[in-house]
Formats: sequence, structure tokens, C-alpha cells
Amino acid sequence: MSRAREAENKFIKEQNELDIDKTKEMAAIETEKFQNMVKAIGSDTLASIATAGPEMQVCVCVCVCVCIENSGGSSTTTDKPYQCSVCESIQTKARH
Repeated sequence: MSRAREAENKFIKEQNELDIDKTKEMAAIETEKFQNMVKAIGSDTLASIATAGPEMQVCVCVCVCVCIENSGGSSTTTDKPYQCSVCESIQTKARH
């Protein structure tokens, strides 16, 4: 094999390894993001979303995103995520 061909193959291999590493890092970031969202949303809200009709699911999802954004994506010191009045009323209705 010529030196130019060997250099090209080495370059392509290194590029592929970089792409694999980047993909793994992005997957880890997305996994952590999803876990944080689930933690911030809470089990009651997830249960409400699961049992709500399609229109309500859209409303709840939008509210939850706003709530997470307003709380900085984390729970308060009581481990209860910040919730707007719409989310609270949806959860109250779902419990009854």
C-alpha cells in the first residue's frame, strides 16, 4: 500500500473514532437530560399525562416544560418540582 493510501486510511479511521466518541457523549447527555426531566416532572404528573386525553396531554406537556424551565430543571428543597397552577389543578383532578 502506498504511504498516501495508508495516511488516508489512518485519517478516515481517526475521523470515525471521533464520530463514535461524539455520538456516545451526545447519548450520555440526552440520557441525563431525560432522567432530570422525569425527576423534575414527578410521578404524579407522569401518571396524569398517561391517563389524560390527547388534548390534555398536550396542555400538561406544555405546562410541564414551562414549569421545568421556570424551576431551572431541578426540584426544590422538598424534592417537589415547581408547578404552575394549571399543573396543580390537573394533578388534583387526576387524583379524584
